Amino acid sequence: MTSVGTINKYPFVSVVVPFYNAKASLQDLLESLLSQNFPKDRYEIILVDDGSTDSSSDVITKVVERRRETCSIKVLRYNERGGPARARNLGIQNSNGEIIAFTDADTVPNRDWLIELVKGFKDSDVGGVAGKVVTDFQRLLFPLRVSPIAEFVTCNIAYRKNVLIQAGLFDERFKCPFREDSDLAYRILDQGYKIICQNSAIVYHPVKQIKLRDLLRVIEYHSYDVLLFKKHPKRARTILDIRFCCFSLSGIVVILSVLIILGFFIIAPIEWSIVCTLFYFFLATLALSIVKRSTKGKSLKDKIQGIIWQELYILFTVVGHILGSIKFKKLFL
Repeated sequence: MTSVGTINKYPFVSVVVPFYNAKASLQDLLESLLSQNFPKDRYEIILVDDGSTDSSSDVITKVVERRRETCSIKVLRYNERGGPARARNLGIQNSNGEIIAFTDADTVPNRDWLIELVKGFKDSDVGGVAGKVVTDFQRLLFPLRVSPIAEFVTCNIAYRKNVLIQAGLFDERFKCPFREDSDLAYRILDQGYKIICQNSAIVYHPVKQIKLRDLLRVIEYHSYDVLLFKKHPKRARTILDIRFCCFSLSGIVVILSVLIILGFFIIAPIEWSIVCTLFYFFLATLALSIVKRSTKGKSLKDKIQGIIWQELYILFTVVGHILGSIKFKKLFL
């Protein structure tokens, strides 16, 4: 465990956590934040309720009453859900810290999380410090079981407050917890600041099981791929898997499928056309799934369900891109 005595100066840190209907996980989060190996008078916790309809507030009250000798805790609330970007902005605007640390309501930060994040801000050109997200990697099987382990995720990252203000905070047009973190990071990088990795700043994030009804949200989530591409056409190419012009690999597969559908309908009877088309689409997306994912060590049930989820995920992603192209007036498939 890192001793707090190894750091000469403690900048004041504001930990901002947006949440929505998080009664099941808030207690573990708060216990870990209140147990940080960091001076209690040098950080505050700002919880932003994004219009919850469950008993999340009762969980917060019970923890605060039991842990009276703690750092400052603020609870802010919206009456209607507006997304984590808006919630985080409210937290930033009501913060006192020169460093703003972000995590999510379903995480458990390590005891040394804050002190390790702060270590990364030694140089003035460092605008942000991203920590390491750990999870049960053996259970991961995208998109059946997922965890946010990508770059710049807001479940484990911190920024200088003045840098956030210069960047214009989070873009509240991102209504879902998706791509708003990358957008902010790209704008900060465009200003000439560095965002460095601090693997010793650890946050545990559990694996989330994606149910069939959750897959429908993929359409809404991936519509924001278009907004990210519109704002950052160069930086976003890797994260969006863009292979040609404004086409992602998923988009290319679906477009080829549509062309083959048309071809089958022209040269073959309708029944045979439908069968051939469905078979082709299955093979194409299966090949894409094999290329992009590894199912080594998974059960047969997981492999089959993972393939089905991948098929639907690819299709819903492209539908989201089509709707996003219309909404944000930018072609991206």
